[in-house]
Amino acid sequence: MTPLKAFDIKFSGRLDSFSKIGFNHSKINTKYGIFPTESFVDIVGFAQMKVGLLPKHTTDHQLSFSLGGAMAGLPYDSTKYLRDQDGQIYGSVVHNFIGGWHGYFFNKYLTQLSGAYHARPYVLDTAFLQYDYKHKFGFKIGRYEANIDFMSGSNQGFEFYYRPIKNLKLWWWSSYGRGLAFNSWIYQFYASTPYEKPNGQMINYGWHGITATYDYKKLSAQAFFYFSPKTYNAPGFKLIYDTDKNFQLVGFRSQTLLMVTVPVYDSGWYNPLTKTYSIWDSAQHGSLVGKYGVTLNIRQAFWWNRLAIILGLYNTFGNPDAYLGSHTMPMGNNTSYVNDYVSSSIIGFDFWDNTAYDGLADAVTNANTTTVYGSVGSIYKKFAWHIFGRVSNANRNAQGHIGRSNEYSAALSLDYAFTRSVFLHFKIEYYGVQMHQGYQVGYFGAPEFNNPDFKANYQDRSHIMTNITLKF
Repeated sequence: MTPLKAFDIKFSGRLDSFSKIGFNHSKINTKYGIFPTESFVDIVGFAQMKVGLLPKHTTDHQLSFSLGGAMAGLPYDSTKYLRDQDGQIYGSVVHNFIGGWHGYFFNKYLTQLSGAYHARPYVLDTAFLQYDYKHKFGFKIGRYEANIDFMSGSNQGFEFYYRPIKNLKLWWWSSYGRGLAFNSWIYQFYASTPYEKPNGQMINYGWHGITATYDYKKLSAQAFFYFSPKTYNAPGFKLIYDTDKNFQLVGFRSQTLLMVTVPVYDSGWYNPLTKTYSIWDSAQHGSLVGKYGVTLNIRQAFWWNRLAIILGLYNTFGNPDAYLGSHTMPMGNNTSYVNDYVSSSIIGFDFWDNTAYDGLADAVTNANTTTVYGSVGSIYKKFAWHIFGRVSNANRNAQGHIGRSNEYSAALSLDYAFTRSVFLHFKIEYYGVQMHQGYQVGYFGAPEFNNPDFKANYQDRSHIMTNITLKF
């Protein structure tokens, strides 16, 4: 893209109409954790502007400011007047898609009725200053689209990079909030890793990352260190071997990814009354956090011209995604990352297709869970198709208890570009969830293995998703 000159302004935007149709219409029973699959239709408008701030004769330096946001409406919401087993209106769950706002520390309006009442279906997701010098040094500060592993949506913070030599990139980023502006999810910025003091006061130390990436011919090697003060330290590495980094959908390409992350958790403060630690003995994703965990992420992708085939394995040992997995999966594994950083042809599976009653996320980031997934797809002129499949299997922990759930999904995704500005997306998916004894849909606290209300059950999450996009 040609860099903007002094006060050059570029405008862009789009209008989306997204719909989800759930096939499960079971009645709500909060006692046993039984919920339907929601259906809704939204209309979302996006607008962006970018302003160049340097004189026109400047060549080595680039400086710009970007501003943008999104606003949504809900023509249809199937959950708005649903009642629970006692005949009481449970409240809309779709505000977890559109307009989610539970306070900056995610500790307000936590019931469905209060959450829906205080929903804010708008977000200023873009407001940042960006500088670059000869692609050797640059920074961003403000709100901007995240390109961080384990984070989708928009980052509220800053980042800067430096290339001491051509093949080595050093990068620091800091995040003090995450917001979402998608066609199916509008969310105000919130602290993704807040810390609770012994007196109950919340504070956000942010979460941060340092990475060093070295590229040599077909190999890219990255060492990284993520951390959130007083919560966790997570070293790891990522290796990518790519036979054609400049692939143009002609010929053969193979890309192999290996990524390992090892979060080590701080104990938190000790409570002498309960004899527990505030972090080690707390629960995330329905399992205790523990002292440390490991994620193993392997993905193999092949292209032959426009045909793409992907096979992948994602395995959690312990509860390594207790905090990191709250932001989303590593980049390139799911459809949240069809953006400037990851080509749509390396989609592995859709991570955010669970019910909003269960926090939307799949079982992939649950503790002690093995996920195997695959996809095949191709592009023909203005038409693209993909078939996805995923199996997530809960394993037993060191105490012999099985994990939260097993999940099975298979989906067909179709896309068609009528023009350069008008696009249609359609997806139909089978999605089954086997909840295990001790867990419930919508409950993310410590397992209750001896509670008869937390009995095993199967719930269907199959659905259709459609989207019509108009760009301008």
